[in-house]
Amino acid sequence: MLLTAISFFLIGALLIQIGFILFYGVKLKGVRMDFDIKKSFPSQPVSVIICAKNEARNLSRNLPEILNQDYTDKDGNTLYEVIVADDDSEDNSFEVLQNLSQNYPHLRPVKFSKSEERKWPGKKSALHFAKQQASHNFLLLTDADTCPRSSFWIKNMMASLNNRDNPAPVVLGYGPYKKQNSFLNVFIRWETIHTFLQFASAALDGHPYMGVGRNMLHRRALIEKPVSANYANCSSGDDDLWLQNVAPNQKLEVVASPEAHMLSHAPPTFQKWIFQKQRHNSTGKYYLTSIKINLGLYALTHALSWLAWVFIWLTSSSFFYVILGLLLVRHVLFGVLVKKWSLHLRENFSGLQILLCDIMWMVYNLLLSPYIFFKNKNQWN
Repeated sequence: MLLTAISFFLIGALLIQIGFILFYGVKLKGVRMDFDIKKSFPSQPVSVIICAKNEARNLSRNLPEILNQDYTDKDGNTLYEVIVADDDSEDNSFEVLQNLSQNYPHLRPVKFSKSEERKWPGKKSALHFAKQQASHNFLLLTDADTCPRSSFWIKNMMASLNNRDNPAPVVLGYGPYKKQNSFLNVFIRWETIHTFLQFASAALDGHPYMGVGRNMLHRRALIEKPVSANYANCSSGDDDLWLQNVAPNQKLEVVASPEAHMLSHAPPTFQKWIFQKQRHNSTGKYYLTSIKINLGLYALTHALSWLAWVFIWLTSSSFFYVILGLLLVRHVLFGVLVKKWSLHLRENFSGLQILLCDIMWMVYNLLLSPYIFFKNKNQWN
């Protein structure tokens, strides 16, 4: 009886897991991948928003790539401004910004000092302050430690809004990590795609719960919307908790064209990566209950899709072939989905890498799930 009950439980879990994968595959067809924009002229100006704290080196290296974007009207006039809020840096970040502004008149450095009113912890107050300085109706967010993959980043992110009567309030972009020769780097990049499959499909289905703050576009009017107590009290969550506040149950645009990617350096060591994921996971406890149930159900059925192999290997269940068949279907569908999107997103993982990373994600969840219950003590991220 016990084996039969466990067998039915595993069959149900595998069917749910297959359902998730099919859902992702169907919804992701709505991702915007290709735009014929290189010879076109934009119609909407945009404000690029960046917050920086002790980022002099990154600003020197990455900001010129943003300031030299191809986003002009037919007369060659720049149609975007770049607002960088220096959040009381102790290095020469503001000096770097002032020097760059002499050559780039569309760069607007602003100071956010300790004397300014800080409504919220972390970088949220500085981010809100920077948004308030914007001159245009659309705000494109990124970070000081990221750089665009191409000079058409802004054009691609704005393409879904230009010449549209009723554009989405938020456009979610993709933020990959640069490739390095290590398995940790492979797993971090795989996990980034895996996360994208989840949040992009949810946003396209009208249930957005997160995006990447280093590549997100939204209407300026959204900064006036009230935020929840959870957002106000948590030092992180300036992207996911904010999105859940301002755009609940709304279908959003997702742009993943390679020319619209914003690249970052992945954590170089396991210790630094774990610290980053601990911070991310500790924010998860503030998610809406429905989102936590959905994400928890996916993680649980994902783990069972691997633990089921142990069950059929160690036992003689009469449902052996049913479970085996569902396992094979799940792994083939998942492998095809990840391989397809790894090609779309210029990662191109091998079948073995997808397999190993899929197993590692189960281990990762088991190790880091306790941090969901911990308080995020990070003050700026």
